[in-house]
Amino acid sequence: MEVFEKLVIERDRHVGMVTIRQSAETNVLDSSLTAELSSAFLTLNQDAAVRAVILKAEGESFLAGADLKEISGLSVSQAYGFAEKAKALQDLIIHSGKPYIAVVNGYCLGSGLELILTCDFRISGPDALYGMPEINLGLIPGGGGITRLQMMVGKAHATDLIYTGKLLEPEEALSIGLVRKVSDRPLEDALLIAESLANKSSLAFAVAKQLFSRPEADDSTLINQEMRAFSMMFDYPDSLEGIGAFLEQRQPVFKERREMST
Repeated sequence: MEVFEKLVIERDRHVGMVTIRQSAETNVLDSSLTAELSSAFLTLNQDAAVRAVILKAEGESFLAGADLKEISGLSVSQAYGFAEKAKALQDLIIHSGKPYIAVVNGYCLGSGLELILTCDFRISGPDALYGMPEINLGLIPGGGGITRLQMMVGKAHATDLIYTGKLLEPEEALSIGLVRKVSDRPLEDALLIAESLANKSSLAFAVAKQLFSRPEADDSTLINQEMRAFSMMFDYPDSLEGIGAFLEQRQPVFKERREMST
């Protein structure tokens, strides 16, 4: 079995479990974790004995977004490459014929929220917080978050989250359909779902999932437009100021508005 630095793969009968290890700081989705998650998902997707996958994290957060130190100062082309890698990771879940279940604790923000939007089930712990705070950094979601969030919770809730950068507590996330259940024992509940699905016809589930994943109004095009718009933000000073202010623990001072062609 492949050895990872930032995650662990376990197998319990027909259920595969990917656990993001607690980092020295709050868990963030950097390039090395993206690569490891991609390898883990590919491994489990190809394992015929695994019929359901659970994704969870150690510590006090699930994923608090991208690593801002890593993306600060990216060029437009580098930012688009970052978005492409995020999309490729998500595609391993979307195009898998197996159910993916996210168990969420603590912060689930930005690219972390984008990742769980691609899972088939989302089980929330009572301490979870959900949000798309990119606007506070002079950015927008870069991995399909606008498109998928609107599809899942509707335009009104999606615009509220993305325009304001607000955080949702578990019960509000449940009320708008962002998560399936709020539980004091989210992992146990996820295992019950996984074991139930593992006993279903894997072919029937895969076909049903494929049909649910069909694009409406050409979502692939919409997400590609998001990726291009996200990467273009790195050609403007607001993103540099927003990320810099966050890393320096101060309030950002954004300059007057500049138009951008997407």
